Amino acid sequence: MKIAIDLDDTITNSSDVFVKYAKQYNKIEGIKYKINTNELDQKLAFGWNDKNKKEFKEEYLPKVIMEAVPNENTIKVLKKIQNSGNQIIIMTARNNKEIKNVEELTKKWLKDNKIPYDELLINCQDKGKACSKYKVEVFIDDNINNCISVYDKLKIPVFLYSTRYNKSEKAIGVYRISNWEELSDKAIIYKPLHYIDVDKKSDYPPIKGNSRYIHFYGGTKNYRAYIAPEEISRADFMELYPEYVPFQNQPIYENNGIIVRADPKYPCPGFYIFALNKTYRAFDLLDDITFIRFSFILKKIKEGMRSELNINYAHLLSNEKSDPFVNVHFWLVPVNGTTSPDLLDFDVKSYLEGFKPKNELQKVLEYNEKLKEYINRIDLVKQDNDLTKRLSK
Repeated sequence: MKIAIDLDDTITNSSDVFVKYAKQYNKIEGIKYKINTNELDQKLAFGWNDKNKKEFKEEYLPKVIMEAVPNENTIKVLKKIQNSGNQIIIMTARNNKEIKNVEELTKKWLKDNKIPYDELLINCQDKGKACSKYKVEVFIDDNINNCISVYDKLKIPVFLYSTRYNKSEKAIGVYRISNWEELSDKAIIYKPLHYIDVDKKSDYPPIKGNSRYIHFYGGTKNYRAYIAPEEISRADFMELYPEYVPFQNQPIYENNGIIVRADPKYPCPGFYIFALNKTYRAFDLLDDITFIRFSFILKKIKEGMRSELNINYAHLLSNEKSDPFVNVHFWLVPVNGTTSPDLLDFDVKSYLEGFKPKNELQKVLEYNEKLKEYINRIDLVKQDNDLTKRLSK
């Protein structure tokens, strides 16, 4: 894959060096201002006017560039990414208007610090446009506006590298990482699988050998299918390859073996699947405590759907099959409106197939965010753990 990565404050610790010289500059210039390192705007952070900004750039920016050091574990993770056959494109907004010989200085720093990369793009002011041009598939940056721009244009995995000045920033489709090791866990781009994107499920070509399709809605078209070993179930696939599970289908709740996520096959907003990380062929085979916990979490998620999503009614279905690829799970299928049809009059399959990925993806993501906020607000993990303790006595 092509992976685009910002340089300053993502690969490097540039802001730490910047603050050091900003303090030095203010002392020399007699600028008595209480520096706020949580601000990105230089006027608010250092009390500078345009003249100060210009003087600082000319005098200190080359020093900032050359004295910065890689963030912890950066080199190790970048090597792992590159050694797995992926391409690393470093995209930086650095430009010659601010720094003379910026490309030469940047290349020297990258070489001196042994940073692995395949391509360096200077003067990337519009990173959404640049990522589109270079067909980027994963994007990492510390600037929330760049992250939003890329996600809005491409709907690819986008990660916000956490800094002291972006702690409160968040956006749909943008996932925060606190360090490079965390990127290893979340992005996991080291076990590449082949995939096929199609508009209709019937467009998938016949598959050869000991393989099968594991498909999700999303991708560049309506559906994306990964080619996986035939013995892997969908649940096993999501356990083994969490990096390939689309953002809309990442768990909104996961605790002590129970997982709740938007259904990966049908893009029906508010359609949630409740599953387990252990394989059971039927729900009566669950131990009593797990089943009671399951029921409790179902109730709490339904309460959230009512209060946060205005979904008043939903059909609860238990999906049991003799198919070895299917683990027992529960479906909570929302029904629109203030009334609900009788289950016997409800054609579930036709209803779910009426939802199209391109039309519903944004709403699915919005619903996920609202429910995750609700789950955190009521501290469902604590409630679940407390219930488990009481049942275990």
